[in-house]
Amino acid sequence: MDLRNLENKVILELLILSNKIGFTKLQFSLSEYLRKHINVNNVSSLFSVASFYQLKELEAQSLNFIDVYALDVLQSEDALSLSPETLQLILNRDTAYANEVDIFRAACRWIKKYQNELYPGDKTKILSAVRYQLMDDEELSEVRQSDLVRSDTIILDVIKSRIESLPQEFNGRGQLIPNVNFAEQYQKDLYQIDGGTMITFYYPLNINYIEMIYGKVPKWNEEIRPYSYYIEVSTDKRHWLRVVDHSNYHCQSTQRLWINRRFVRYIRIVGTENTSNKKFDFLKVMYNTEKMHSVEIKNGFVAPKYNVILENVDTRVVKIMPEHMHVTLTQPYVLSSLRMLLNDDREPISGYTIKVSTNNKHWDMIVNKSHVLARSWQLLRFESKLVVYILITSERTFLHCVDLEAPAQVLLD
Repeated sequence: MDLRNLENKVILELLILSNKIGFTKLQFSLSEYLRKHINVNNVSSLFSVASFYQLKELEAQSLNFIDVYALDVLQSEDALSLSPETLQLILNRDTAYANEVDIFRAACRWIKKYQNELYPGDKTKILSAVRYQLMDDEELSEVRQSDLVRSDTIILDVIKSRIESLPQEFNGRGQLIPNVNFAEQYQKDLYQIDGGTMITFYYPLNINYIEMIYGKVPKWNEEIRPYSYYIEVSTDKRHWLRVVDHSNYHCQSTQRLWINRRFVRYIRIVGTENTSNKKFDFLKVMYNTEKMHSVEIKNGFVAPKYNVILENVDTRVVKIMPEHMHVTLTQPYVLSSLRMLLNDDREPISGYTIKVSTNNKHWDMIVNKSHVLARSWQLLRFESKLVVYILITSERTFLHCVDLEAPAQVLLD
């Protein structure tokens, strides 16, 4: 068969037949061909068939296409072939981004075509999938005046309950584009606000990672002046959610910040200490999948699995004295283990202690081995702590720390 000479609907019929008969090689070839020829005018049919016959790769690629071109897909003639259940599935996707009133119009178009054939409740389920809380007053007025809504008390109650609640209580919509730096490619505006900096994107995006810096990276011989800040995000510039709060903690240099995945269109960084006369710079804003496995988020703070001392080249060993070593991390991290190599081939030291702090003033003792002779590798576990400063002190002899890992890069079992 020369598939280029066949209509899409014929190829889909062949795909269905090959699945029913069990011609797996033919099914694979047809599926691969269709995956390479997805477009606005056939993706709805492809997704419906792939979903029904569990053709996972074709289904996934069709959904990815729908996410990127959601409005064009919903306005196409092919979308009218969707079943009520499949249409609801698409409307319920957080990553199928389009203006909500356009989604409402597309749903109404589909309902009007099939209104004499629908089961009781289908219309309500479809219109309930629209996120009315994301519309403005003018758009909501259009919705209420629609023939399908104004006499439907159930839908009117749904609309009322949604718009009376804060948008944060509902999922928004935004494109999910992995590992792209939105600060470079999707930035609309960047400007200074009172006490900080705000970035605006062309439309809502999914993010889980922000990399930023205040001022410039300090040189090794410069005095460190820590700063504090918080970060808030919004989709409408009216309701803000604080996703990072380092207001009461010392930070320096580049900040590598992970958050739970959120839809954002606006991000603002506001300085709270030592942040006058300088601006914050967004280095990266993205949905990072390449390194997301290397961190956890605990109470809004990063709990790294990698060695932050090795990973962050701007981490600073502020002071190395015969009796102690003072390490400053770039931002607060949640740590529950350390590993260090003492003295190498030298004589053991006569004990040591380790304290941690978030402000360089108030210290917590996490390790007390002051009465133990120690050398070689030390594997240290402790209750989870928020850490910016680490102070390692020898009791009576010279401290020679050859290597330091935070957290420990070995299996703790």
